[in-house]
Amino acid sequence: MTTADAPSGGLSRITVFFPVYNEGESAGNLVRRVAGACAALGMPYRILVVDDGSTDDSAARVREQGAEVPLRLIEHGRNRGLREALKTGLAWLATECGDNEVVVFMDGDDTHDPGHIELMLEEMAGGADVVVASRFRRGSRTYGVPFYRQVLSLGANVWGMLFFHLPGIRDYACGFRAVRSGVVKELVRRYGDRVLELTGYGFICSVELLVRMGDVTRRFGEVPMILRYDRKGGPSKMSALRTAAGYLALFLHRLRTRRHFTSKSQVR
Repeated sequence: MTTADAPSGGLSRITVFFPVYNEGESAGNLVRRVAGACAALGMPYRILVVDDGSTDDSAARVREQGAEVPLRLIEHGRNRGLREALKTGLAWLATECGDNEVVVFMDGDDTHDPGHIELMLEEMAGGADVVVASRFRRGSRTYGVPFYRQVLSLGANVWGMLFFHLPGIRDYACGFRAVRSGVVKELVRRYGDRVLELTGYGFICSVELLVRMGDVTRRFGEVPMILRYDRKGGPSKMSALRTAAGYLALFLHRLRTRRHFTSKSQVR
C-alpha cells in the first residue's frame, strides 16, 4: 500500500487541483492567486485544472494566467459534470504524484482563499492525512452567502456528522481540502474508475470523495476558513432541494454498497 506518513515539513511538492465550468475571469484569477500563495511558501508546486467543457473563455483565461507558472490544463471536449471532472483529475494525480506530496483540492470559482494552504500544511505537521478548510471552526467567516444557504449547509453537515462519522470533521460540503498524495493514490488503486459512483446530485460527489477518504485513513483535521462567496462570478450551480436529496442518496448508497467500502486498511 502507498504510505503517507511524512510530516508536512518533508513534503516534496504541492499540487493544487480544481475543476472549472464556465467560471471565466474567476478561474484565471484563482490560478494567479494560487501561484502567488504557493510561491510564498517556498515549496515546489504546480497547478492542475480540468476544464469540463466550458462554453465561455475559462480555458483561455487559465492559460493566460498560467503562462509563466507550472500549469497542467486538461480539457473535456464537452461538459460531463463535476463527478467526471474530479475523476479525470484523480486519475492524473494518481499517476503523476509521488508518494511524498500534498494535493490541495479547491473550487474553481475563486471563493476559496489559497492563503489557507499554509494553515493546512501546519495541521498536517500534526499528523493529519486530510485537512478540510471548515466554515464551522472558531475564526471562520463567510461573506455573501445567502441565509438559506447557510442554514442548508449547517443542516447538511449535521447530517454528515451523524451518518458518516469522519473524526474531527464538521464541514463535509466544503471542497477546499489538503490531502496527502498517498491517500489519493490508494483511493484510485483500490477503487479505480469506481472511486466516485453516485450520479445525478451535482456537488454531492465532492462529499462522496471526502467520505471515501475515510475508507483509507482516519487521520483528519480542520482549519478555519474565510469563504468569499461574494467573489463568485456567476450564479450558484447548486439547488437546495437537490443538495438535501443528494445527502440522503449518498447515505443510502453507502448502506447498499457497504461491502465495497469497509476495510481495515489505513494509510499510516
